[in-house]
Amino acid sequence: MFDKLTSRLAEWFFSKPYYERESLLNNYIRSQYGLFLTNEIYQKSESFYQKVITESRPYINKDAIVLDVGCTTGRMVFEYQKIGAQKVLGIDISNSFINFCKLVKNHKANEVSFSVSDSEISEFICGDIIKYPLASGYFSFISCINVFDRVLNPAELVEKLYDLLAPEGILLLSTPYDWKFSPAPYNLQVKDMKLVLKPGQWIIKKEIFDVPYTVPLNFNTDRKYKCHFLVLTKQANGVYLDNI
Repeated sequence: MFDKLTSRLAEWFFSKPYYERESLLNNYIRSQYGLFLTNEIYQKSESFYQKVITESRPYINKDAIVLDVGCTTGRMVFEYQKIGAQKVLGIDISNSFINFCKLVKNHKANEVSFSVSDSEISEFICGDIIKYPLASGYFSFISCINVFDRVLNPAELVEKLYDLLAPEGILLLSTPYDWKFSPAPYNLQVKDMKLVLKPGQWIIKKEIFDVPYTVPLNFNTDRKYKCHFLVLTKQANGVYLDNI
């Protein structure tokens, strides 16, 4: 009974209305743009985002078509644009997040002083990554940062990302495995993302443990995580372990 109630509460907690709250938007703005805030600077999340940038940079070039899944307030989309991607798409279920992304893109976000050039490169979509009609095999690089434990079916999410990647495309996954209020039922929650990788689909290029991630819950309280990173290559034959 407790598990069913917890699951229902979590499903609401991470539903679309939850992600439209102004307080949550403000927390993500502080987390992603902490060093660029026009008021009080917040530095505690920046090392995590710099780690994401570092792990992404080798796979993004002038020909890269990039997707950031669960882009929240758009920081990584703009960072991939700065690295030199040809096209970057951010998708998130929250209208308020996507609206803020568009404000930053159009230099109208008063909360942050974050430089964005060549707005034609980036695009933002409000939608569910599982249901939204994106072209199969289109993206050369996909990042999915701390979304794995925030969906109903993590394995289905990874399968969808496999479909969207071009052959030999790169997927960067990270998660803190925070299942406490996850909408995923208990039987779909895993302690290791590798457990949902299907044989014949992926080369595991790199694995990183315990990447620190501090996020603001409000102006007085933070939450600290340790995240697991996987860098994967879409593979036609067999799952191979490389550099682990």
